[in-house]
Amino acid sequence: MTDHSANFVDIAGEQFGNVTVLDFVGSTRGHALWSCRCTCGVEFEEQSGNLRSGKVKRCNACRLKLQPLRMRLVTGARLIARRRAHV
Repeated sequence: MTDHSANFVDIAGEQFGNVTVLDFVGSTRGHALWSCRCTCGVEFEEQSGNLRSGKVKRCNACRLKLQPLRMRLVTGARLIARRRAHV
């Protein structure tokens, strides 16, 4: 790894919840971006701060599967209402 800031922490190979960090991708707005793989096999990119803080513990597909149906319906209804309000 070259040209990283002084506070760069290499987290490649570490596991956070169901997420394994694969490789450093780059940075976006000063935040390190990492390629990750969930235990379900989905690969995605995430900022190191979200992984290290515990905000991200799995991919979005797994997160949505675990989210209670009621919450998904309420959230979906809110999104539909917002879209209709903007039309």
